[in-house]
Amino acid sequence: MAAPGSSVYIPTGTYLISNAIPNVAPHTRLRGDGMDQSIIRATTNYSHNYYAMITGAFDRVEMRDLSIDTAGRVEN
Repeated sequence: MAAPGSSVYIPTGTYLISNAIPNVAPHTRLRGDGMDQSIIRATTNYSHNYYAMITGAFDRVEMRDLSIDTAGRVEN
């Protein structure tokens, strides 16, 4: 994905994923256009743990103005 310290802009849209987004580097910023505008959504055949749709080191990763949607497939 991006190098450590990078910003990744996710424009308005719904992005369907069937597997986790891997290897998010430390100090990365994931930024969208708004919670109801930039949406990363699991497909019905998503093949990974719904609690880990984005994976990586997660050392000071910032996510803002976007939604991660499991399409209702995670229960409390």
